[in-house]
Amino acid sequence: MSNPKTITINGRMRKLGTLKPDAGFVSSMPVFESRVEPLDESTLVRIAKSNTATGRTMFDSSFIQDQGQYGSCNGFAGAAALTRARIRRGLKRVNLSGAYLYSLINGGRDNGSMLDDGMQALQSRGCATIETVKSHQIYPSKYDRSKADREAAKHKALECYQIGSREGLWTALALGFDVVVAVHAGSQYSQLDVNGVSGVNRGNGNHAVICDGLMYAGGEIVGDSPGSWGVRWGEKGRTKLRWRHFEQTIGVHSFYAIRSSTDGEDGPPGVRR
Repeated sequence: MSNPKTITINGRMRKLGTLKPDAGFVSSMPVFESRVEPLDESTLVRIAKSNTATGRTMFDSSFIQDQGQYGSCNGFAGAAALTRARIRRGLKRVNLSGAYLYSLINGGRDNGSMLDDGMQALQSRGCATIETVKSHQIYPSKYDRSKADREAAKHKALECYQIGSREGLWTALALGFDVVVAVHAGSQYSQLDVNGVSGVNRGNGNHAVICDGLMYAGGEIVGDSPGSWGVRWGEKGRTKLRWRHFEQTIGVHSFYAIRSSTDGEDGPPGVRR
């Protein structure tokens, strides 16, 4: 899993194979399904068919980022989830940097990271903006670390939960959580069918993305998923993912949901005098 692989996206070679497995790792996250009772299948289908829980209705193509030629998908997925969580909370839009988050967890090499490490960093360190850390600045030596760290401390993840099942994943999306997941991306993954659903490649997972909504396509519930390969890929940067994408990766990687975000102005109200 840590050996780089590539996939051709719009004629450009993109780096894959940059997720390290979490198998056997005990996450410190609370389990979503132990805190929230999963919705029953009929309710999930009804919500999915209603198109009220789709990410694309809330987040247009300007939210789609491009990780470039680096294996920074994990950072970009976490930053995208936190960007959306801020807006769901009613905070102003702040475009958070996937490169910054990746720089905190890649160990100084563009050679793999764990989903759980990204979540831990979002909670403890937060995330700087793309104005401060550009997409190619994947190591702390490449940017103003002091400035970025101060900025990141204003934007931390709140209420993070590990997702452990199909019902938990679909319920989290139906309830408005943004979920970081792992897929196995290969030649089939980039081939979308008539319903806009990606093909399924077999494997333990080499690419991190998020799901930010629930949809119904091709006779089944699917996750609405923005990518990190720019707007020319998929449906203006998006695809739909079926459970078959996740059943082979959810036991290997720590999927997690983000409910909310801190803000630089958070804190107790001032005393009126």
